[in-house]
Formats: sequence, C-alpha cells, structure tokens
Amino acid sequence: MKTAPTPRAAAIAAAGLGVAFRPSIVHGGLWLVWPAFWSALAFLCLAVVLLGPRRDRVDARVLAPVSLHIGQSASAEVSVDLGVPWRSRVTFRLDVTDPIEPPLPVDFVVLPAGGRGTVDLVARRRGEARIERGWLRWRGPFGLMGTTVEVPVDQPLYVVANIRPVLETATRLAANPSFRVGLRIEKYR
Repeated sequence: MKTAPTPRAAAIAAAGLGVAFRPSIVHGGLWLVWPAFWSALAFLCLAVVLLGPRRDRVDARVLAPVSLHIGQSASAEVSVDLGVPWRSRVTFRLDVTDPIEPPLPVDFVVLPAGGRGTVDLVARRRGEARIERGWLRWRGPFGLMGTTVEVPVDQPLYVVANIRPVLETATRLAANPSFRVGLRIEKYR
C-alpha cells in the first residue's frame, strides 16, 4: 500500500505558501502564520492517512472469465470493500499479458457495504493470456492524499477462436432445401 500527496495537496501548499508569506513581510511579529499553516496542512494529511482504510481491511477481488473469443469482449467483475464508514470513489486497473488489449481503468463508487465494477477485456489473437494483478487507487476524504494498493490476481485467460457464427451459417445453409437445387447426384456402382 502506497500513500502519497495528490495534486490538490500540492496546489493548496503552493497557494498557502503565498498567503502565509505575505503577513510575515508586512510585520515581523506575524511569522507565526507560517508554522500555523504548515501544521494545519500536515494535520489534515495525517488525519487522512490515519482515518483512511488500512491494508488489512481492504478487500478486492477479481472474477474473470476462463476463456475469451477473438474479437469479442468479456467482462471481469471487480468487487471492492474498503472497510470505512463513508463513500469513496475508486479507480481500478488490470495488468494483462499480450493477447489481451490493455483495458481502460474503471471508476466506480464504493459504499460502506462495498462496491462493484466491470472491466472490459478484448482479445485480438489466439493464445494464453494472464491477468497478473490489479491496481486499486482512491483519495482520502479531503482529497489531499491518494492511496494505491496492488491486488494480486494471477489468473490464466485462454483466447480461443469463435466458431459459433461459422457453425450457425453452415447449419442454416445445410437445412435450406434450395441450397441443394442444381446439384447433380452421382450414383456409385
């Protein structure tokens, strides 16, 4: 689990730097604005880290299909429970190997009871793919700190040819009586 400041925290720090710097230029006795600003920002960031979900409470599972047809998409179901009493918006991304195109990240809301999302998987050629891991990312309640968790999956995914449309066409043509018109029937001796 990795926690780092977000761009919002950097923007607040940069904006607050100018605001805290101005009073100390006007009057030397207002230098206390600097420590007050930095301690307030540090307190908010620390509160986000301490109140946020801990790694042992985060439960993320990926349920993916065993096989996938070339050119067709299938969905991998993602269920997440952060173990916190508030709603959180999360982003989930899967790492897959070559025959599968890299899927786009999925955003969804996780309620206190948990949340679900789907990741679309598309294959372009046959072979054996592997869903290696997932990455779960969310921001804390103030949006100052972002947390990323690696979710191990390590599941094989077999990409096979889709012969169903070919079989349906062949069956339809074989069942059609007008298909046999014009054929010469040979007798064997």
